[in-house]
Amino acid sequence: GDVPDSLVRTLVVDLAVGQADGADELTFGRISGIVVGRDGAMFVYDADQTVGLVRMYAATGEYLRTVGAKGGGPGEYGQLNGFALAGNGDLLIWDGAGARVNRYASDGSFKSSFRIPVSGMFTANGLHVATDGTISLSTVIGRREIADGPPLPLFGFIRFDSLGALLDSVANPRWTSAEP
Repeated sequence: GDVPDSLVRTLVVDLAVGQADGADELTFGRISGIVVGRDGAMFVYDADQTVGLVRMYAATGEYLRTVGAKGGGPGEYGQLNGFALAGNGDLLIWDGAGARVNRYASDGSFKSSFRIPVSGMFTANGLHVATDGTISLSTVIGRREIADGPPLPLFGFIRFDSLGALLDSVANPRWTSAEP
């Protein structure tokens, strides 16, 4: 049926980030995540195979900088497995290939990194920061033996304090089809 004019709404562009054609920092291949800082600045992860970078945009949508770079040196990352904002506004990027978490200031400049005790298979968007500042990674933390086959990955969480010191780890519960 007909919709009364009083119920019709028109969408209005409030903010546009990027464009269909143009410079690399203004176009996207495959956006995999966005986090927004306290000041409204946006960190956008373009997971496109040819890009694989985090870009920073002002609250107005203006391009500010690329955060870090592809690679294995300080402030670089080879495989982004998650990113999140810490309570103080720092951006954390989990580099699965480099077995580390990089820390960037709220302006996108590199500050530091800490090593993690695992590398290899990871889950996407597996970095989480709790309100108390602890950092958790969702990842394979070991292997579990099964009776009739090769060992299977044991998934779980590894927790660090806000500076990157290892606190503990916990395996995900193992579900079976048997009644308890």
